[in-house]
Amino acid sequence: MPELPEVEIVCRALSSQILGKTILDIEVNRYDLRVPVTQNLCDIAVNSSVFQVLRKGKYIVLVLSNQYYLVIHLGMSGNLIYSESYIKQKKHNHVIFHFSNNNLLIFNDPRRFGIVILLTYSQYIEFFKNFGVDALSDEFNTNYLYNTSNKRCTIKSLLMNNKFVTGIGNIYSTESLFLAGIAPNRFVKDLSIIECNNIIDGVKNILLYSIENGGSSIKDYTSPFGIRGTFQNHFLVYNRTRQQCYKCNSSILVIKQNGRSTFFCPYCQL
Repeated sequence: MPELPEVEIVCRALSSQILGKTILDIEVNRYDLRVPVTQNLCDIAVNSSVFQVLRKGKYIVLVLSNQYYLVIHLGMSGNLIYSESYIKQKKHNHVIFHFSNNNLLIFNDPRRFGIVILLTYSQYIEFFKNFGVDALSDEFNTNYLYNTSNKRCTIKSLLMNNKFVTGIGNIYSTESLFLAGIAPNRFVKDLSIIECNNIIDGVKNILLYSIENGGSSIKDYTSPFGIRGTFQNHFLVYNRTRQQCYKCNSSILVIKQNGRSTFFCPYCQL
């Protein structure tokens, strides 16, 4: 599933291409995604222009000139494809936006776990009301982590809790904790303020470094221009079971946490 860096790259790409452009037409080939596509999407969104492109955690938000919010989530395997000319219809192209510059934005999602919905302002506020702070925001800081009331869970679980902080998934929580030198199964209540500071720094540094490298393209993810990310070539521990730690040469281990694989070095992460 695309995490913060991948979604940030998508948002930056869209900002460079569709800001101020008018939606002339929308083709909806399938409405039955994980959350059904808004039935009257075409009636409301056509002839409106894109006023702003936002990222909310792992969600892409197009703020439209008619004061509606087009909310998109890529799900497990979805992509937004930006095309400067009409391309032959591909399988799993569920929603196609036609813009006034004759270009297309195509939502392609083989597993149909993604989301394409249109919200009013009040619905938009309600949709995101339980989201935590953004992982790249100033609000996500040492004091925020150290003073959290979620003390009884492990630090890995907390970083993946969307109500605490948004944008961090399995890959980047795993990588960040290695960079911070903190074991993923440490309980939050046992962390010192210095360790909390190291975790915050680790998270932000890993996320920014991934953005610089185009995100992680392990399977399906590409930018809207079809470019694969390369951050997977820089993984420190993720998906490196039994390989040597880059710091101490001991073997990387894997454990299960909340049904997800967590990779770590038992010597460098305490």
